Amino acid sequence: LYQFTTFKHICLSHCRSPLAFVAQHWRDGRVGALKMGLRHGLYCFGCCWALFAVLVAAGVMSIAWMLLL
Repeated sequence: LYQFTTFKHICLSHCRSPLAFVAQHWRDGRVGALKMGLRHGLYCFGCCWALFAVLVAAGVMSIAWMLLL
């Protein structure tokens, strides 16, 4: 069900286009870069958390299954 939510599509739009994300959310300095990285990471996690969970579970059981997925 999560695959069809608006939240997933919002996260995908930011995660698939990192250059556009940087252009929209640019922050100067090291702290700004850290904030941008964390924000972009949250968008990517928002769209792929289910895949991450499946890959971690499969990887714990078998590296071959994780690679196959």
